[in-house]
Amino acid sequence: MGTRVDALIKWILGAKISYEDFVEKSVWSNQIALRIGTAFGVLFELCNICRVLFFCNIGTMANHRSYLRFYLVYLVCCVAFLIIDFCCNMSVMARYRFYMISVGMILFWHLLFNMHDVYLSGAMAYFTIVTAIFFFSGF
Repeated sequence: MGTRVDALIKWILGAKISYEDFVEKSVWSNQIALRIGTAFGVLFELCNICRVLFFCNIGTMANHRSYLRFYLVYLVCCVAFLIIDFCCNMSVMARYRFYMISVGMILFWHLLFNMHDVYLSGAMAYFTIVTAIFFFSGF
């Protein structure tokens, strides 16, 4: 706990902090955000899958198969993230890499999903700009 407080004080005062302190602080804050985000991702994707399977017309089911695949992939990724995060005992640096890879995959999934929506809807200009901004905000 002391190193987190020391790193925060150094950051507030503008002093340089070591790379290890930065990684530790980053892992701690990313862990909270990613656990909450992927838990909500699981809930939302389960709702989306139920919507596609049970609340769509049978005649339009062929159109929704691609959405169902996207939802299933995202659900599996979120569940895998939660299982790995809670069950594997990783070092701080390994956890840092795992979180960066996970965020990259989430952003990539959203990019592909939005590109799929743009392709099907034909509304190229607006969605392309929003997707580009969202994707590059991760970097």
